[in-house]
Amino acid sequence: MATLREVAARAGVSTATVSRVFSRPEAVSPDTRAKVFTAAEALSFTPNPTARSLALGRTHNLGFLVPDIRNPVFGPAVETAQDRARERGYSLFVAAGEGRSADELDLVRAIARQVDGLVLIAPRMSDTDLEDLARVTPVVLVNHTCGELPAVLLTSDDGMSQAVDHLADAGHTAVTYLGGPEYWLAQRRRLAAFVKACADRGITGTVLGPLEPDFVVAGRKAAEELVGTGTTAVVAYNDQAAVGLMQGFAEHGLRAGRDYSVVGFDDSWLCEMTSPPLTTVHLAFDEAGVTAIDLLCDVLDGKTTPRAAPVELGTHLVVRSSTVTAGLPVG
Repeated sequence: MATLREVAARAGVSTATVSRVFSRPEAVSPDTRAKVFTAAEALSFTPNPTARSLALGRTHNLGFLVPDIRNPVFGPAVETAQDRARERGYSLFVAAGEGRSADELDLVRAIARQVDGLVLIAPRMSDTDLEDLARVTPVVLVNHTCGELPAVLLTSDDGMSQAVDHLADAGHTAVTYLGGPEYWLAQRRRLAAFVKACADRGITGTVLGPLEPDFVVAGRKAAEELVGTGTTAVVAYNDQAAVGLMQGFAEHGLRAGRDYSVVGFDDSWLCEMTSPPLTTVHLAFDEAGVTAIDLLCDVLDGKTTPRAAPVELGTHLVVRSSTVTAGLPVG
């Protein structure tokens, strides 16, 4: 196998120039690149990726942290992120967040030693910890913001507005929102969008929550509190909570799409598994995975600065049969 020195001798350049052609080709003139590539082809030279990584201080690995591996909404993000990372020349390490922010921070610090950069979905860490982490390794956030760190946001406003409009058009005048954990940015944005949408349509909007992260169980408990309250429609923080709510109401002989309306958030595969299928707000987590990896790789490749305005991805309502024209209050 030909060596770097032999390629340099044949091309009439230094070994440093040959190394630069294969590591940072944009830093070398087109003529010089052509000489090196011609020499490398003639000698059947293939750069050693391990040696190149050691020389550059790069691992060509990326870290990808999801808050809960059990939540089906994160599967598409992991899948598309892994595909995009491979296209960009990186491998992807996937990890699940811990129950406490301190545990999550310890996990991320351990991963950071083995990767060139991190994508964090809805992290629980404090802004101070995130800023400190970003000084050590490039960080991209998904559904979270921290100062000017690069971020991908799945906005709730359009989807929530469409959900409330859909329920109001069906005759519902009292809608309840089941809220998620308060420490998540998505919860705060969805709650604000819900309050605004109800005010815009002139209907009564009430809030129940925040729910605990075990959303199916929390949704079932919420059903107990809602029976007999007069509400005829519910918008849940996510699909899992909506599924739990449907299970809880079923224990009282009530059925979504017949006795009340329910709308989820995420558009995960759970929506087609429920009876009836769940109306939900679609979040483009597949697109978010690709976008986050591109942002991170662009920072690593020097194509953009580590600090940029958030990229916002829109949402929209997917109507299935769990919503119905308003009738009598549940219970």
